Amino acid sequence: MSTYTNSETAFQTDVAGAYDLSTSEYSALLNGMCSLDVAKLATEALQVPTSGLNSDAIGWERVEQAMPAWRQQLPATSTAALESARTGAIPLGVALSTVALELGTLERLAVADTSVPALVGLGYAVTRVDGIRTSAIEARRGHETLLVVVGDQGTVATDHLGLVGDACDARQSDFVAAMDTRGVLFDESVRVRHDDPRGGSPVDNAVRSGGASLAEGAVRHGDAKVPELRTRLLPAATRATRLAQRGAR
Repeated sequence: MSTYTNSETAFQTDVAGAYDLSTSEYSALLNGMCSLDVAKLATEALQVPTSGLNSDAIGWERVEQAMPAWRQQLPATSTAALESARTGAIPLGVALSTVALELGTLERLAVADTSVPALVGLGYAVTRVDGIRTSAIEARRGHETLLVVVGDQGTVATDHLGLVGDACDARQSDFVAAMDTRGVLFDESVRVRHDDPRGGSPVDNAVRSGGASLAEGAVRHGDAKVPELRTRLLPAATRATRLAQRGAR
């Protein structure tokens, strides 16, 4: 028995848009915008001295390169923040932090939105709970329970109950493949073996946090953590290569 964590999620936009993420809410994600990339821009902008038009111009040049259609594709709150930065009302780095946070929320909801039909397609009965920074899906099939915990910026942890030995590996592979088919791609999983049919740390955290279900407990635990905004872990070229390889399957 094991738990699995994924620190990055990518969207194969043409596939994801045809499945569960076709609404305008996810326009930014389907046009390649990513909270990890924007958080990196925000970090760089906040480190540049605020004086000097040249540094500000360089920052905006990077924004326009990364998000050329931000006025049309970003959610309203993010667009308003960047417009305020354009007028000098707030620093560009602060505006970009707002954008990264909002994109991170969308990434979480997009993964959760895709996980539900993927798990239903695998024969599970699902319960979903959404919090401020955490979403959780509790999926049950016979004596088996699969808990999927999704954090902002698309971090994913999965835990399995009611199985023995390495049976969870096959269940995990089925889930990852179902998400792949729907255009949501996880990075390489970190696997922690616990050999406990009652589950590992995600389930334990959910139980200790209380709630009417494991999903609710997982959300309570996740939302109680101090929020952090992560920047990209993988170089853009590595991510693009991985997307191409995964999409070609």
